[in-house]
Amino acid sequence: MSDNSMKKLDYLPGAVLVYRADETQEILYANQNVIELFGCNDIDDFKDYTGNSFTGLVSDDEIEGTLFNINKQINDETSNNYDHVFYHIQTKQGEKIYIEDYGKLVDDEDFGLVYYAFLVLPKVKLTEASRDEVSGLLNMRYLLNIMDKKRQSNSKQLLDKTVKHVAIYFNILNFKMYNRYYGFEQGNNCLKEIGDILTDVFKVNTIARFSDDHFVVLYDGNDEIENIKEVHRRVAALDDRFQLYIDAGVYYSDYTNPTSLDCDLAKLACDSIKNSLTDYYAVYSDKLKEVQELRKYITDNIDKAIKNGYIKIYFQPVVRALTGELCSMEALTRWIDPEHGFLSPGDFIPILEENNLIYKLDLFVINEVAKHLKEQNDNNKPIVPVSLNISRMDFAMCDPFAEVEKVVTQYGLVREWITVEITESAIATDAETIQSEIEKFHKGGFDVWMDDFGSGYSSLNTLKDFDFDEIKIDMAFLRNMNDRSKKILSSAVRMAKQIGIHTLAEGVETKEHVDFLREIGCEKIQGYFFGKPAPYEEVMQHIKDQGIEVETQTMKAFYEKVGMVDFMTDRSLALFYDDGKKFKTVFVNREYWNDLGSREAIMAMSDDIINSADSMLKPSIRNLAEKAKKSSKDESIDLVYNGRYYRLRMKVIANSIDGWMHRVSLEDITFNEIKERTSALNSVVRNVATLYESIYHVDFATDKAELVYTNRDDQSVGDFYESFTKAHIVQHLEFYDGDREKYENFLTLDTITRRILEVGEAHVSDIFRIKGRDGNYHWKEIIIIALPSPSRTQFLLCIKPSVLEGKADMTGLTSKDSETSRNNNQLKANPAQSCNYWKELMKKTDIKFFWKDKERRFLGASQSFLDYYNIKSIDEIIGKTDEDLKWHIDDINYKSDEEAVLATGKPIYHSAGQNIINGVIHNVSATKVPMYDNGKISGIIGYFIDIDEVLSENEKNFQELHIDTSTGVMNSRGFLMSCIQYEDNYRIHNQNYKLVILEIKGYHHMLTSYGKEVAEHMMQEVASILQKHSQRGATISRIGSWHFAILEKGSNFTEMDNYVQNAIEEIMAVRTIDGFRATLYVNSCMILGSDQESSIGFIHLIDQIFSNINADKIENIK
Repeated sequence: MSDNSMKKLDYLPGAVLVYRADETQEILYANQNVIELFGCNDIDDFKDYTGNSFTGLVSDDEIEGTLFNINKQINDETSNNYDHVFYHIQTKQGEKIYIEDYGKLVDDEDFGLVYYAFLVLPKVKLTEASRDEVSGLLNMRYLLNIMDKKRQSNSKQLLDKTVKHVAIYFNILNFKMYNRYYGFEQGNNCLKEIGDILTDVFKVNTIARFSDDHFVVLYDGNDEIENIKEVHRRVAALDDRFQLYIDAGVYYSDYTNPTSLDCDLAKLACDSIKNSLTDYYAVYSDKLKEVQELRKYITDNIDKAIKNGYIKIYFQPVVRALTGELCSMEALTRWIDPEHGFLSPGDFIPILEENNLIYKLDLFVINEVAKHLKEQNDNNKPIVPVSLNISRMDFAMCDPFAEVEKVVTQYGLVREWITVEITESAIATDAETIQSEIEKFHKGGFDVWMDDFGSGYSSLNTLKDFDFDEIKIDMAFLRNMNDRSKKILSSAVRMAKQIGIHTLAEGVETKEHVDFLREIGCEKIQGYFFGKPAPYEEVMQHIKDQGIEVETQTMKAFYEKVGMVDFMTDRSLALFYDDGKKFKTVFVNREYWNDLGSREAIMAMSDDIINSADSMLKPSIRNLAEKAKKSSKDESIDLVYNGRYYRLRMKVIANSIDGWMHRVSLEDITFNEIKERTSALNSVVRNVATLYESIYHVDFATDKAELVYTNRDDQSVGDFYESFTKAHIVQHLEFYDGDREKYENFLTLDTITRRILEVGEAHVSDIFRIKGRDGNYHWKEIIIIALPSPSRTQFLLCIKPSVLEGKADMTGLTSKDSETSRNNNQLKANPAQSCNYWKELMKKTDIKFFWKDKERRFLGASQSFLDYYNIKSIDEIIGKTDEDLKWHIDDINYKSDEEAVLATGKPIYHSAGQNIINGVIHNVSATKVPMYDNGKISGIIGYFIDIDEVLSENEKNFQELHIDTSTGVMNSRGFLMSCIQYEDNYRIHNQNYKLVILEIKGYHHMLTSYGKEVAEHMMQEVASILQKHSQRGATISRIGSWHFAILEKGSNFTEMDNYVQNAIEEIMAVRTIDGFRATLYVNSCMILGSDQESSIGFIHLIDQIFSNINADKIENIK
């Protein structure tokens, strides 16, 4: 090849190299791309850096294998003198790059045998994506990839029996505790240091961090055991205060396995000593082959095990810490195999996870748990909610949410019966996907818990970024129960509560653990202390034997609210459960007992005493509780016991159909020894205060006030008021007309100051008539007392009954007031400002006016007309007829009346008819008169009256017989009357009608779990949805506790089916009612009026409807 020929290679894209095919491997040509690849300045710099030889390009430890592989391929008769090899190069700047080399042997006329080589970077490059960002080492995927390629290209090394090819798997022991001890940032620094130790000791670049605290070294050499010992020594010396150790597994490879299998076998060796107290390394041996065989057996037989019932569902109880009741269970698995016997989860779950087969097990568990819950429900047995685990690989292999939703719908389950657990490690693998999946579960109405909280390296970030409902804390925190571990766990529980996350501790084994967890407010407890995993019936028998009761669904929602209370406070705290008659102390902290002080005081506040009819404290505490229930705020009273004053505060934090939970605090407010001299005066002040109804502390400078005393049950001490004199007191107290202006003049700083100066006293007063709760006006005296203050703007405003109340002779006052009233009632005429009288009338009148053209199309209507029909804009009716708007069952009579007015000019007065408003039939009386234009009839103007709105009380009671008072739609009687009218209209005018029956599943659960009020609120929500979606002119009726009917004119089901399906979707999407979880299912059937051959058939249809809704079998309606 001539120089000119070589110059032509400059035009080729990519990195092109030409070198001799002899012992020298002399470089004859390298284009600019090759030079830049090696980081050289020019061809001379490149030749100098590489020694002007191909052998200078390739890494020293790979050159022999690379040349061997090239020769082997060239000598293959089928290669056509082509070769394809991989090797590392090192740039002049020290960077190692993995290269793919495509070469061809050519017999050149000028240079003889030469290699033309085309160099490219392979798809897997040593980039930031190939490195572990924490340790700086390679990541697992990259290491396995390059080692497999290296083995393919450097197979000649297998001939060197003096070199051991070793895979070493390292596990850092105690690292999770180290991470908790120092925090995540220091934990990451430690991982980096360990990576540096491995690199320094083994002096190879084939080291990777596989996951969490696991590392792998692939090493060629004979001193691997000495190196492991050195790593062990140096890791142990990293920290004087917290000892870290390593376990290592060694596998000697013959290069016949994939690299990943070599690493797996090394891991098996490492795992074999995880419970050893003395050994810290192990070599894979024939004995461990059994483990590998079991691994293969598990992966090969998982389908068979599921099909043949070898996999059993076990349950472990979860107990509510406050009550000691069984509140849920976790579904776990055991494999009872005919060949291998009992297999624990630790035997098969990690293997299934590593082989991406865990989803099969998890889907099996989901289905079995759903069947179990359905069986419990069908047999009216107690329902204990179940949590089940979703593995991180499930999200890659299937759609966990869709699978859970499928079985819940299939078996008609309540969604709160199933909870999903996701491990923290799953989040670390694909945070974005997991976050999206959590949102899907939440939208679907399922709770999601984080399992193994604290086991990863980003727990705090996880709580911040992911919307978990509950965290499960591993009791590894308290394996060695000391002050530090207690503080860590206490902080975790408090932090969770602060961001609205519930807490559960798992792995609880001792009473000491239980007592501590209860004290810090951890809500739920799971572990061997309450029961080991077992089949369901065994668990329930064990629970029964232990005297543990099953928590009801009602109390579950109740204690979910109570669980958010922060127990870790330095103030007194108690929880009193109140069933309306008696109190039960559920929790008391030490500060509460300390504030009570004496043994006698503690006894006086015990349940037995405060519930006793003879207790002097019972009436006060009961009145305080009732006040707290009404106000939903902190309420307080002062109690005296054994000469000491106590302030007792109560606030309702949760309520259910059965009772209330009060958060209670107690404070000893007894004066100290120095202030005891003023106790008598203090007693006087307290007693004088009782003479007043209310006492306010008012600052006229800011116009703010605080209520400092009251004996009214609609006020609370401590209530704070803005704009007191300008707004609150005037609005709060309803003054007699003649007294209101007098009071407003009285309550000004100028008036008060002037009068105080005039009388020379520090107070002023006046009397006023104020409306009482009995509806009558009573004389009250308002006294304003000046308080010492630099600004002279602070006063006490005191209200008490006047001595004039009940006096017969108050003529002087009343005559003056009458005169004032007469003066105030004089009217001043104001001329009308608007010139458009009609427009203004249509805006303001409550008469439902409308006007139409000669074709009976609407031209306009009054605002009250639009409001009556819930019409937002006049444009919705302009140009349309009554028939277009579909708001009558019988259009014929309306049409006939209007056509008669247009034809004869004779008005129609008080014509009876019916309108359909929000699905309810209303009786109306309409008047219609002709409109004229130039002496000719141009349309109709009219109005109507809703007779139901103006009925007498007795008539209204009769009308209400047709309305469901809870939802506002028609009831069964109204439905029956509607059916008769639609049927008559069909038989007389041949206008067909459609009927839809809807069955709402979920009412009974809400009724029994949360009470009638919540259940009825759910039906109100359903009725509202149906009203929103149904067409104008359709009637809606509630024809049973959880059944609705929609009637509508017409014979085409398409449009009706569309809006009914939309309504059903919205109903089934309802997830909460009054803060309680709701699960609603809807069954429906559709019937056409013309399907019944005669009125007799219609009567039979009605009978069918009511018979089948009572039996919950609407599918039988035909």
